[in-house]
Amino acid sequence: MAAELQKLAKQLDIKGFEIASSSINELTSDLVKNGLIPNSLNGEAIEVFPGDSFGDIVKGYRQELGLSQTALSKKAGLNHTSISRIESGKSKPTLSAAFKISNGLGLTHKQEDDLIHAARVHSLKSE
Repeated sequence: MAAELQKLAKQLDIKGFEIASSSINELTSDLVKNGLIPNSLNGEAIEVFPGDSFGDIVKGYRQELGLSQTALSKKAGLNHTSISRIESGKSKPTLSAAFKISNGLGLTHKQEDDLIHAARVHSLKSE
């Protein structure tokens, strides 16, 4: 599904992508609430939606693991200020930083794909 959304994002402008993402989030939420689809995918919780910001996703995973920003920065090989600025949306993540954060969080390939996608969308919005 993430790959399909990436294709759509390239075809639509960012505003159109945001509208589509919002609609997908609402539809997914309704389907889960009504028991029509499970709230998991291959045993992984569905935590990341295309409309979530990169910083929000990083913060969510970090807090879920019980890590401080300092602990994540050490695991990812980045400085604490970088993590803080990324989570707050004050800094645009590089792909290198996104991969380092993913490794520091110990994400699965699916989770890493979602995180990298969010970093790319964030970069497009910032241009």
